[in-house]
Amino acid sequence: LRLQDAPDFPVRGLMLDVSRDRVPTRETLTRVLELLSLCRLNQLQLYTEHTFAYRDHETVWRDASPITPEDVRWLDSECQSRGILHLLLAHHHDDQIETVLHRIRAGSGTRGQAGMGVVAETPSARLLRPLLSLPRARLDATLRRCGQDWIDDPSNADMRYARARLRRELGADRALADEVRASLRLAARARPAEDVRLAAFFASAAIVLPQGGVLVDGRALAALAESDRREALCRAVQMVSGSPHPPRQRRLAGLVGACRSGVPGRGMTAGGCRVLPVRWQGGRAVSAAGGTWLLVVREAVAPERRARGGSGGDRGMIALGRGGSDQGADIGMLGADGWRRLGRATRAALAGLPAAIRPVLPVVSGFPPGDGVRFRPPRPLGETPFFSEIGVFRADAEGFPLFPGPEVPFSKNRGV
Repeated sequence: LRLQDAPDFPVRGLMLDVSRDRVPTRETLTRVLELLSLCRLNQLQLYTEHTFAYRDHETVWRDASPITPEDVRWLDSECQSRGILHLLLAHHHDDQIETVLHRIRAGSGTRGQAGMGVVAETPSARLLRPLLSLPRARLDATLRRCGQDWIDDPSNADMRYARARLRRELGADRALADEVRASLRLAARARPAEDVRLAAFFASAAIVLPQGGVLVDGRALAALAESDRREALCRAVQMVSGSPHPPRQRRLAGLVGACRSGVPGRGMTAGGCRVLPVRWQGGRAVSAAGGTWLLVVREAVAPERRARGGSGGDRGMIALGRGGSDQGADIGMLGADGWRRLGRATRAALAGLPAAIRPVLPVVSGFPPGDGVRFRPPRPLGETPFFSEIGVFRADAEGFPLFPGPEVPFSKNRGV
């Protein structure tokens, strides 16, 4: 007897409205994922507004028991283990315009002004925004036609929130909205070309160290246009730190300026990383003033301990176990004292490492030996091909949009 079982629909998902309904705990989300797995659904969609803990915007989520970035990373890992590899977000075109205006006023460059991408890759899931081309009015009209009620979040009209003030300003000033759309279009066209230039730069002028750092050729960096130099340094710092956020603008601007004519004459810090001049000789980096290479490494801080060691978060650079499960292992930094306590043979084997890397070498405990430790930064130097909007939608006979069909240009590339 031979049975063949396959779903009729390749896309099978569930959306949870986390802004109008209760914010689910991890325990609740685990039950939802178990149900999705049992029903053989392969997409989970979360709609969030004021219920996500945005950095530097605590007034938005202070009273909402929000989902945190750590919760999202945990959810990514849990989805991956159950074969749920796509998370869909319900951002629409009006959200995009508000985001771009906020970034313009915050001083963002091409990358920020290109807005949110239709697709974003994470180590464990692909994030999709299939409604990014549709304005709110079109979505409202579609729901009215279908007889589907919806609930408006009261915070959308609360002028205490910056997003609400931007929304009101854009609604009252059509010229401003058109200007922001024009900036979005220009930046969205420029960003893919920027990604190609930076990919070529990193391929020829960067060396990723599996112990937790990256070397960048200072002369090649200085030859870049300032906007590309800024983005290259930002990506290097984010890859090493594992942070989902770029460095502070002031720190990043200082670093970009110091690298304008080569490498800085002294070490600098940005985004939780140290950026040091080094000499690269015979396959070894020698920390020294006057070097022509930049070394980006984590800052040495108090020992970190993390229950699910290599899944992302603070350490971010290490994945444990062949199957991606770390068996509850802890991970932390070696530290200067730890380096001194190493045996002579171990220190000799690591002698080729720059001194700045030694205190931040990962130390794993509570993990079965021989099970594998892999270098896997959550943010690679390369990026997923960028799309700012979905340009192709299937429509019914009266022109109302349906869910994107297979012609939508979702990239299958998981990134470099």
